Amino acid sequence: EVIDISASMISDASVDISAEQRLEDLMVDAGETISVEFTIWNNATRQDIFSVEILHDNAGQWVIEQPNMENAVINGESHTSFRIDITAPNTGQAGDTAPSITPVLLSKRSGMEFQGNPYAGITVNTVSDLELRLLESPQKLTPGIESKVTLEIENNGNGPVSASLSSNS
Repeated sequence: EVIDISASMISDASVDISAEQRLEDLMVDAGETISVEFTIWNNATRQDIFSVEILHDNAGQWVIEQPNMENAVINGESHTSFRIDITAPNTGQAGDTAPSITPVLLSKRSGMEFQGNPYAGITVNTVSDLELRLLESPQKLTPGIESKVTLEIENNGNGPVSASLSSNS
């Protein structure tokens, strides 16, 4: 009879958003996609194989892609990185934040699970887009006589904005 035997293994790993991106303000325009990079460290002395997934709070209209790697094979005392894409809703308003995301590793060799720190630093950019339209104006101007002009200002941006309108007399 053939009996499979393998030595038990203890994994030692960690995963977190890359140091460079932790220092940046991750801003995304409404409807646009941003890539977020994570680093996996195998702190053990032996090679390990990890499956990778992203847990997140209720995404609402945000689209949070899972990593596109099946397995991460990492030598002992080494590291690798992976990226995920996050897409903001088309209706995103200035200052809206993406749901908190947490990277999770599962060692295929030991069965041990490692969770990274939750990250909630992605924000929708402010887009200021004011449109000024002429609604009504006289066909002719007569010197010395007041003329009525009707204008409309529309905010096509994704948040509140202040506007000042003046004329030279």
